[in-house]
Amino acid sequence: MIEKESDEELIKAYRAQSLDWAQLFKLLVPRHQEKLFQYLWRRTGSAHDAEDLVQESFIKAYQKINLFDTSYSFKSWLYTIATRLCINYQKKCAPSLDNEILATLVAKETMTQDNDLLWQKAKQLPDDQYTVLLLKYAEELSLKDISIIVEKPIGTIKVLLHRARQSLAKTLQPHDLFVH
Repeated sequence: MIEKESDEELIKAYRAQSLDWAQLFKLLVPRHQEKLFQYLWRRTGSAHDAEDLVQESFIKAYQKINLFDTSYSFKSWLYTIATRLCINYQKKCAPSLDNEILATLVAKETMTQDNDLLWQKAKQLPDDQYTVLLLKYAEELSLKDISIIVEKPIGTIKVLLHRARQSLAKTLQPHDLFVH
C-alpha cells in the first residue's frame, strides 16, 4: 500500500513516474499540514498568516520537488522551506511584540497555565533561540533535523538550546510557576 510508504519513498515513486504530482501531494499534505500549521502559528502568532505560509510552503515544495535529495528527511526539508518563508514574512511585516497576540504555543487539549506562561516567556527570546526551542520541544524534532532546518551545525543548536533554557530560568520566578 503506497499510503504507508515513507515520504522519501513516495517522492522516489513520483520520480519513477509511478505517481503523478497530484497523487504525491494528496499523500504528503495531510501528513504534514497540521503540524506545520501549528509550528508556523507559533512563529507568527496569527492563524491566518500561518495558513498562508503553510500553503506557500507546499507550493514551494511542489516547485522544487525535483531538487529534493531523498537521502534526507522530507519533513526537515519542508520545515526548512517554511522557516525561510516565515523569516522573510516576519522581516517584511516586522510586527511589534507589544501589538502581537501571543500564539498558543503548545497545541494540546490540556494546556496548563504554567505551560502558557513558559511559552510566552520563550517568545521573548532571540529569534534563533526561540526557533530551536520550538522545534525541539513543541515539534519534537531531533537535533539533526533542527540543524538541517535552521542551517546551523548541531553544536550551535546545542548552544542555542542551552542559552534559551538559561534565559528562561533567569526570567521565570518561582512564583510564576505552579500558581493556579
